[in-house]
Amino acid sequence: AQVLGILVTVVFVGVLDESSPLRARLMPIRRQLSILGCIFALGHLAFYGVSYVPRLGSALNGNLGFSLALAALLVLLMAILLVTSFQVVHERRALEGVQRLAYPFYLLTYVHLVLLLAPSAFAGRETATVSLVVYSVAVGAYVVLRMRRALLHHRAAAPSTALAS
Repeated sequence: AQVLGILVTVVFVGVLDESSPLRARLMPIRRQLSILGCIFALGHLAFYGVSYVPRLGSALNGNLGFSLALAALLVLLMAILLVTSFQVVHERRALEGVQRLAYPFYLLTYVHLVLLLAPSAFAGRETATVSLVVYSVAVGAYVVLRMRRALLHHRAAAPSTALAS
């Protein structure tokens, strides 16, 4: 949850209004928060990876197998995003577009969480249900705010269609 909390903070900073005091405080350290979140995610991978590695050859049902394959893709995306978050690498203009991989990374992370938590939530386990609801609200809010920001940016960039009288 701590890993996701840091990464959620990183993405939400990007959708806050330019005039937001919270954005002003967090934007200067956003890159460092992203790197920290990735480092913590490595601990998460090690902790959970140990429990799943023995089952890789057997006992993988469709949901778990797909979730672990998705986790492998997420590790690859996270590695790319981590490397491009370092100032030395980020200064290269050719790599700036790579940071857009953060959008599918966060959405696929949500899909991964749903695949892992949904069976327990549907079985009535309260912790899984609460986690699923919290993650769903966070992702839903982010998607709405991101679309709003993109729409505002698009409107600001478009030439005015108002007729001068």
